[in-house]
This record gives sequence, structure tokens and C-alpha cells, in this order.
Amino acid sequence: MSQTNLSRRSLLVSALACLGPGAAHGFIASSDGKSLLGTSGRPLIDLQKQAPGLGTPPRDQITTELAPEPEPAPSAPLPADHVQVSMRNAHTAEELLVRFHPVNGRLVPEHPDTLDHFLRDWRRNRVIPIDPFVTGSLALVVREARRLGWSGTVQINSGYRTPETNAALRRKGIGAARNSLHLTGQAIDFVLPGVPPRRIGALARQLLPGGIGTYASFVHIDSGRRRSWQG
Repeated sequence: MSQTNLSRRSLLVSALACLGPGAAHGFIASSDGKSLLGTSGRPLIDLQKQAPGLGTPPRDQITTELAPEPEPAPSAPLPADHVQVSMRNAHTAEELLVRFHPVNGRLVPEHPDTLDHFLRDWRRNRVIPIDPFVTGSLALVVREARRLGWSGTVQINSGYRTPETNAALRRKGIGAARNSLHLTGQAIDFVLPGVPPRRIGALARQLLPGGIGTYASFVHIDSGRRRSWQG
């Protein structure tokens, strides 16, 4: 077979490969007039090898334009009876966003375990369940403060205290009560930045049935009996 015939045959193979192996079988023949299909009917020429790139490329080489990601749906507005409270731990700088929803006339945190951990004794890294009455009381104060124009992040000074932590604070003369309700997870000391503690304390006394202590730099609330004092 001459080089000219081979060149023409190669061109023909390449051209017909574009139509697929099935189309080539009916048209390609050798120079001696014999069919390029063997006696079994199977092709003697592998068109994928003879003309690479003309067949279907491997899957990982197929390129398509990526569809644009859908825009996130707008978040649903918070129901009027829900309260969302942003908190920051004054000692650890941890931050937490908590949503409260009403249950039997009280505001209850949606994820109490997360809030329990946030209000843990950070000095000892100890966690106990925090009384939902006192966390709900905090949410009530925040909701009313917002209604009066305040906005911001609540600063948490103290939540749960272990007996060891409470005793250490007493030795330092900080004024922790021997039987403090912090020991049972029933008290929170907090600040609303920008609002004097005396005003927060006055607001809490209007809203809450538990204990309210007003100090120079923070306010104490608890789920004990109704009482009020100045620290």
C-alpha cells in the first residue's frame, strides 16, 4: 500500500470518526477492496485510538458553566412574642445569640444546653442546668429595655458558680453571699452597656417577682423570693 493511499485512508478514518464508530463501519474499506470489518463483524480499527479527541472526552474533562448559586432566602421575621438576646461573657469574651419563645407565659431559651454552657463557672469549667426562670427574667428585662430605646449586647458578669469559686470570691471580699443562688444556677449578674445599673434595677423591679440587687457596676437577678437591695 502506497504512502498516498495510507494518508488518504487516515484522513477518511478521522473524518468518519466524527460520525461515530457505527457510521465508519459502513464506509471504510482497505485498498484491496476488503471490508475493514472482520469476519466476526467487529471493527479492525479502534477509532478511539486512531483519532483520540474526536470521541466523547472523559467525564473529568467535560467542562460546563456552573449555574449561579441561588440567593439565600430572607430570614423569617421574629414572631412578636419571641425575644432574641445577644450576650457576651465579660471574662471569657465568648458571645452567644439566644432566641427565647413563650411557654406557659414564660420566656424559655430554644437551646438551653448551649446557654447553660455559656453561663457555666468558667473558672472551674463546670456546667449545671440554669434555672429557665432566671434566664427568662433576663429576656424580659432586655425586651422592655429595647422597647424603651436600648439596643446592644448584654454583658454577663456571672452565672453559675461552684462552691470553690464562691468561697474564693468571699475570701477576696467581693461580697458573694455564703448561700448565693449562683451556686444552684438561679442567679445572673449582668449589665446593659450604656444604661446605669440603677435604671436597670428599677426596670427589673417593675417586671420580676424574684430577687433584684443593684450594684455600682452591675445588676443581680435571681429566681428566689421577691426582695430588693442595694449592693
